[in-house]
Amino acid sequence: MPCIVANNEVSLSGPVGIRDWLEDGFLYEDVAAALAQIGRANAVKIRLNSAGGLAWVGSAIHALL
Repeated sequence: MPCIVANNEVSLSGPVGIRDWLEDGFLYEDVAAALAQIGRANAVKIRLNSAGGLAWVGSAIHALL
């Protein structure tokens, strides 16, 4: 699973913005859903393991955080 939520921690792995039969990455929507699950009132820890991906999706995720 490329996006896992446990307590107030979000683990992201794989290419940013790419999910198809060849690559199992995470999307902007995955991160938005994870943060909504944690809630705005709580601090969040992000664990990121990615070799790259789509820069514009990474920028959108950065703005979301």
